[in-house]
Amino acid sequence: MSTSDLTPTVVLVHGAFVDASSWNGVIAELKAAGLDVVAPPNLLRGVGVDAAYLTGFVEALGRPVVSIFGPTDPVWAGPYRRDGAVLRADLPCSPCYLRELRRCPNNHDCMKNVSAAAVIERTESVLSERANKPEAQARRR
Repeated sequence: MSTSDLTPTVVLVHGAFVDASSWNGVIAELKAAGLDVVAPPNLLRGVGVDAAYLTGFVEALGRPVVSIFGPTDPVWAGPYRRDGAVLRADLPCSPCYLRELRRCPNNHDCMKNVSAAAVIERTESVLSERANKPEAQARRR
């Protein structure tokens, strides 16, 4: 089995800058620790467009995906055909498609109600499912 089959790919996304160079120091540290790291540019075209672009970018890596959604509808933005890949707070106001999050009348609850513990749990679940698939077991032999 190759190292890339075992090593997670860390995808760093900066929500405020198109250029991902602000991650350079973090990228160096993560790579020194033996991790694969990518930092795609962020288009800054709006939450929905950016979410769709970044989800497509991550899907193209061919790795397990956990995408966290707030005001954007994962049915529109993906990830597609990936069970368990979407994590979101199930609220009546979401998806709302607000282009300017500062206009949210609900205190961004769709984003704040997704806890770090929920992200970790979902990530572990997705990675565990991948490890138990027949193709992964065949690679181990």
